[in-house]
Amino acid sequence: KYAPAASAIEKLAGGSDIRLQKSVLYALGEIGATSSQSILANAAKAVAYQYDRTNATSSYLRYLSRLNENGQSDIAEKAALELVNKATAANQTPVRSAGLKLYSDIKKREAVPVLVKQTLTSSDAKYREAALALGQKFMMAEGALPWTAALATAKPNVATEIVTMLGNAKALDALPAVTKQLTSKNAGVKLAAIQAVAKIGQEKSLPALLGLL
Repeated sequence: KYAPAASAIEKLAGGSDIRLQKSVLYALGEIGATSSQSILANAAKAVAYQYDRTNATSSYLRYLSRLNENGQSDIAEKAALELVNKATAANQTPVRSAGLKLYSDIKKREAVPVLVKQTLTSSDAKYREAALALGQKFMMAEGALPWTAALATAKPNVATEIVTMLGNAKALDALPAVTKQLTSKNAGVKLAAIQAVAKIGQEKSLPALLGLL
């Protein structure tokens, strides 16, 4: 983590010796110097954001995390979001999810609009699962409202996932919107709503649930 060493190590990047490149990228990722960004970003891009023998992608993710730790959160935030928008292939889900987590870790509750958008627009169930899990952390102080608003435009399968997440979070603010889903014509959404209302409202939810009988 000796920052002055970064410039010397950067000169070793790009060679054909895999073991050396693995060590170089790892070291640059740990140091987190701003001058190393293009080297690590290009190395990860060169392997299509996959996990390879040089660990380029892992080192890049570590680098972005280190940037944030070093007080360069603005650079790390932008780069993490770029990674989310670039790593969209089916075999890039783990990396894309890691980038989204890093963005969420940096932005905290301010990341919710991005988490909602990613959930609504992705056709990748595993990626949506990751976005929803991150969103579940920010349910305090009306944090559920962006998610309940999203129900108006969400496809039935995505609406089912959102309702399930809100139920698991026991998000009290979401109860009115989730209760409305009890009348959904989609069986999956309706079942998720029944389960979510029971979790959120508990005994108070009985009248709404009994009304379905």
